[in-house]
Amino acid sequence: IMFQILRRCLILSYKIDLQRLLRRQKNEKNNLMLLKRLETGAFLLPFFQEDIFMRDYLKGKRCMVWSFMGNSRMYQALRDYGDRLDTVGIFTFEVSASGTISETGTSISSMMTYINRWPHIHWLLTIMNHGTASIFTALRNNTGGAKDTFLFEIVRIMEKYPWCAGIDIDLERGGGYENRAAANALFRDIYQTVKAYDPAKRVNICLPGMTGVQGSVGGENWCVYADLDAYCDTASIMSYGMAWAGSAPGPVSPRSWLEGIYDYAVRAMNPEKLFMGLPGYGWNWQIYDTPENLGKTYRGTSNTYYAAKLWMTGGYNFTDDKPPQPFIPIVAYWDDYDKVPWALPQGYDYMEGRDAVSYEYPL
Repeated sequence: IMFQILRRCLILSYKIDLQRLLRRQKNEKNNLMLLKRLETGAFLLPFFQEDIFMRDYLKGKRCMVWSFMGNSRMYQALRDYGDRLDTVGIFTFEVSASGTISETGTSISSMMTYINRWPHIHWLLTIMNHGTASIFTALRNNTGGAKDTFLFEIVRIMEKYPWCAGIDIDLERGGGYENRAAANALFRDIYQTVKAYDPAKRVNICLPGMTGVQGSVGGENWCVYADLDAYCDTASIMSYGMAWAGSAPGPVSPRSWLEGIYDYAVRAMNPEKLFMGLPGYGWNWQIYDTPENLGKTYRGTSNTYYAAKLWMTGGYNFTDDKPPQPFIPIVAYWDDYDKVPWALPQGYDYMEGRDAVSYEYPL
């Protein structure tokens, strides 16, 4: 406590004079030299940098991510960019058709360093069915008491991890509009169970992208935004996946689709509850042959943005380094309407300006 008081006293004592002095400086090097001159202890410089120069990335906004990847880059991002995050879904908890919850994803122990480092983040326990329709059906219909077990299990994991801010429900493949009422009852019971356990715990629900009632492109018409608004504190709209592994190449989140989803969402739900889903991934489609001949179920393989960059720069290739391909011609362009980059590997021809059918200035 005294350490924190001392820290604040130091900051308040020097803040006004420091700001005056910094205005006179012309570059960062001089700013740092000034800070060194103002040091009164070994710990003063880092705290000045934190309090005065650190940007408030979350001012006026919220950002939610999930610990889905579980790789070194994910942990690096949590370490370095936690100040940009408001909410994290810990992608660990898998529900079965019986309603029991097991820990199969990101290990909680591996997350504790970041949970302790960033206490401002709302750490939610993400419970998912991995898109298995039979699990959603069993929970929705309480088959063999599956929903009852599920509700008990939700309380159990919150008791096991009392530091959590609440739960994040990611149930997918819930079927058609005929399942609307039963799905609503499931989400109502989840919400009421959490709030009965602790009113301060949050419930986030992940919802499919919908452009209206029965407006799903993926068969998720059980979901009616207005019905579910009362059963969540926040809702993450999964507005990605228009283009997918089995589709033709195209934008993962086309602009017209996004506009339709959020025009509907902000009318049907409290806008302050909504997280707009944006894809952090793309697809590598092999279109030169059929999936059967390629030995695949679908043409597409998902890539993170970092993986896409490695394709572009030759870090990845189509022969698994047998032999390596040090140079793959890439034709790349930016689709400014859908706000998405494209890359065509092994493109040995390209369009020149004079080949265009029309022009729009400035070029």
